[in-house]
Amino acid sequence: MSKKIMFTTIALGMFVSNLQAKPTEVLKISSFKTLLLKKDNKKQVKRDTVKVKNNQKITIYGSLRPSITYRNDRAKKIESLDVTDFFSRLGFKAEQKIDKNLTAFVRGEWDIDVEGDADFGDARLGYAGLESKKWGRIAIGKQWSPHYNIVAEVTDVFNHRSSPFAYDTQSPFRTNNLVTYRNTLGNFKIDTGIQINGDSGSTNGGVTDDTYGRSYVDAAMFGVGYTAKSFYLATSYLTDEDANGIKRDIFAFAGSTTLFKKLYTAINYQNINIKNDAGLKLDESTLDVAAVYSFNKSYNVKTSYFNYDNGTIDGNGFNITCEKRFNKSVRTYIEVLNYNDSDKPAITNVSVGLRYDLSYKVL
Repeated sequence: MSKKIMFTTIALGMFVSNLQAKPTEVLKISSFKTLLLKKDNKKQVKRDTVKVKNNQKITIYGSLRPSITYRNDRAKKIESLDVTDFFSRLGFKAEQKIDKNLTAFVRGEWDIDVEGDADFGDARLGYAGLESKKWGRIAIGKQWSPHYNIVAEVTDVFNHRSSPFAYDTQSPFRTNNLVTYRNTLGNFKIDTGIQINGDSGSTNGGVTDDTYGRSYVDAAMFGVGYTAKSFYLATSYLTDEDANGIKRDIFAFAGSTTLFKKLYTAINYQNINIKNDAGLKLDESTLDVAAVYSFNKSYNVKTSYFNYDNGTIDGNGFNITCEKRFNKSVRTYIEVLNYNDSDKPAITNVSVGLRYDLSYKVL
């Protein structure tokens, strides 16, 4: 037997003998590895927990919209030139992931009164809620009305504060004391809400103030929209009653489509019935038709025709806007708005303005 074979045989024998003589040490090594794995698992679980706890997003955003407006009020025979503001605002929104399926969120937003002392004005939004990937979203506070989200947003394409112009005369925008539920099921979206002891209007800056000033309003609204590749169809119903017993029912529908990737068109129509205990009955309606043509990423032309009937007075008008976009945040525009009621001459506004949108992620 050679020396190499002999030494190899002796070494193998010592190794086997060592394994047989000390099984407890092998067990100790195995137990130690198991302990390390458990510690690593605990650390990983802890890290995952920390990630969930720290998974918070906070964004500060705003939009400054000053303009210079020439106004020719033929009814009052007044011409004026003044600095105006198309709802400049500043706000924040935040969300905190509770687990992989549930997220809490909050949002607050306030006017910046550029046409006055540039101070903070009315609260536009203020709400909090929970969102689940499976069950949808519920929110409580002052927020965009589900009725607006479903039928009016498609025609709200202008920089002017009263867009969409016919809808603005008597319909809800941001609504206080509101509880909403929203969900998306495939191509369908559902948006519904209940208002409890709220107000019917806010500082929307509309053409008329037919419904503003109503208090202690209880309202319910439900809307559903269907979205496909190039078009959108929707309908919504709203009913409310205020402290004076005035009841209002609004049935509305909307649609929009994009043609040739350049021309966007949209329409919303409302039929409004108002009555009270004293026998008052009004049959009202609003119609907004809007179009946006994009020549390229920089230049847009926007137009609209609108018509409203408040049961006693008819009104109509048009808007033409030429817009230059420098980038996603900055644009300038010149806008002509003309409207008139059946009982008075037309009013024309010509505005030249700048719009600067900002968004900054804090976390």
